[in-house]
Amino acid sequence: MIKLGLTFGRWIVSKIENDGIVIFCKCIKCDKENKFDYVEVLEKHDKKCFSCIGRSRSNIKKEIKIIKDGDKFNKWTVIKEIEVDESQRRQYLVKCDCGKEGKVPGVDLKTNRSTQCSNCGRKEIIELGKQKRLNNLKMMVGQSLNSFIILEIEIKEGRDAADTPVKVICNVCNTETILNYNKLRSPCKTCKDKEKSYANLPERDILRGMIDRCYNAKNKAFKYYGGRGIKVCDEWLGENGFDKFYAHIGPRPIVEGIKYTIDRINNDGHYEPGNVRWATYEQQANNTRANRKITLNGETKNFGQWAKDLENISPSTVRYRLESGKTVEEAFKDTPLIREVPKSTLYDYKSEKLSLVDWSQKLEVTTNTLKTQLNRLGSFEKVVEHYEEINKKPKYELSTYVGEMLIVKIIRKKNLKYYYKLKCSKQKHNYFAEESKIIDKCNKCIIEENNKLDKYYVEIGQKFGKLTVEILLVKKDKPGNSYYRCKCKCGNIVDVRVGNLINMKIKSCSNCENFNNAE
Repeated sequence: MIKLGLTFGRWIVSKIENDGIVIFCKCIKCDKENKFDYVEVLEKHDKKCFSCIGRSRSNIKKEIKIIKDGDKFNKWTVIKEIEVDESQRRQYLVKCDCGKEGKVPGVDLKTNRSTQCSNCGRKEIIELGKQKRLNNLKMMVGQSLNSFIILEIEIKEGRDAADTPVKVICNVCNTETILNYNKLRSPCKTCKDKEKSYANLPERDILRGMIDRCYNAKNKAFKYYGGRGIKVCDEWLGENGFDKFYAHIGPRPIVEGIKYTIDRINNDGHYEPGNVRWATYEQQANNTRANRKITLNGETKNFGQWAKDLENISPSTVRYRLESGKTVEEAFKDTPLIREVPKSTLYDYKSEKLSLVDWSQKLEVTTNTLKTQLNRLGSFEKVVEHYEEINKKPKYELSTYVGEMLIVKIIRKKNLKYYYKLKCSKQKHNYFAEESKIIDKCNKCIIEENNKLDKYYVEIGQKFGKLTVEILLVKKDKPGNSYYRCKCKCGNIVDVRVGNLINMKIKSCSNCENFNNAE
């Protein structure tokens, strides 16, 4: 039921006529009375007030009139009016103090919603953030961060907090350093270097080698250590084993470039405290099971140690005497050693008997090479013949004449035979022949001379029909007629007997002749 004073939307019922069919309502904002139907009131229809709409439009027009070209709003400067957007707001082309242009509604300029461009706003936010971080840094003096205690902070204008130098002291190693603020969360460099160097100590590898020799059956030296029952004490095994091992034995000494190695004082004992030491290679060699112990005048040393003390007698002499069954006192006596020198074997070749050393000097090879060749060839005669063939010199020398032929080059091939390159005295023809088949006259020059004496002599370049003589061939037929190689006009090469050229029996090649017959 509709009553006076009932509100719906922005309207209040003020009058009812015609039994509630016509209803008058007043606007809450402008007190303007408007007429409504009963149905509209029941549906609670929120009808707009035209007077309010007209007033808002008049306000916009007033606002547009206020803003002029060249007006300044914070960092914006108005250039000109552009357009009205969908919401009936006037848009303006404005320019920021940084030079950037943009579009801004007039309402936003008046209400200070937009004061500057996005770039200037971003820079302002960044500067505020820097200032805030620097203020927070000032409050951190005396506080601990990670493993550092902040002692002093040097704040400079224009620097970000991340690049601000900070004086700190490490809680672990007590070293004072100056770092940038952004590096305070990383570990102390001094501590890190110490940990790294401690992790890469050579003593770690030495301990691993000890454990591997004693417990790894695949290790090559296992039979001399783990195979004999040698072990590493339990104290040096496990997680903290290296720390205890390093604390007991200390760092590895290096004296004059010589690195010491781990050594067991008692070879049959274990790797344990009291039985290990750092020793040189010489001390290691003197403390092995393979050493031969010799006692002389109540003093016991191994042979290598006694060899150092010997002055008038060589260690090899002492060893020879001991191996031959002499006593220790007799072996160390300063007396000359008499040995039986075995006779060398003599090798016979063509009634000449010499030792292997003499044969090596004569054949200009080593004794070991002669022994190798003797095992390969089977008999000493074949060995000597082989090297005589190798050492054989050529029969003819370079640049000498053999009859009418000059030796230009000498070649020795893998079959150990000499081959000669020959040139005739007229400097026309070249030959390549073996030493046994060398010639003293030029056969080609002889053929040319015989052809000149022949009644059928033909000169090079002479023409017969379509044929031109190019070269005289060495080949002859059974009657002894010579052949010439000729070139036809068509380009074909033909070998023609001299008589056929002189008598003009053949004037062209077979191709040209067949072509002429066809025509």
